[in-house]
Amino acid sequence: GCMLGQLCPPGQLVAISVLEALFFRQHGLDDVSVSYAQQANADQDREAVLALRRLCTELLTPLGIEWHVVVYAYMGVYPTTDEGAHGLLARAAELAVTTGAPRLIVKTVAESRRIPTVRENVAALEHAAAAARSAAGPHDATADSQTYAEARALIDA
Repeated sequence: GCMLGQLCPPGQLVAISVLEALFFRQHGLDDVSVSYAQQANADQDREAVLALRRLCTELLTPLGIEWHVVVYAYMGVYPTTDEGAHGLLARAAELAVTTGAPRLIVKTVAESRRIPTVRENVAALEHAAAAARSAAGPHDATADSQTYAEARALIDA
């Protein structure tokens, strides 16, 4: 993932999302989206989103904050082939399903070359929906992981 265009460890990105939600709570908001952008490693992404869900359950829910996770399909340089773009989008949909994230921001095949049309956005949504239907259900968000430990340490610091 990235922050200000710089690659960052997933634990840092998870911590930032949770800390942003806590900041918003201090300023009166009680319903927030927390987000994670798909990276290049599916296992690492899954671990990060599960850590994000666990930390939100531990830290936001007790404060009365309503929250949900938004997964962003890979936001870096997008594949130039239809197959590559469709594969990456399918993995983003699978990530959302396997981590219990209720929202997914998709990218289209066209985005490696230009701004997509409405029709291309609809096609991307349909492709993501088809991939999501074939994905396994959510994994347990309570498991310990390196990403959880790193994010928790940053939040508690």
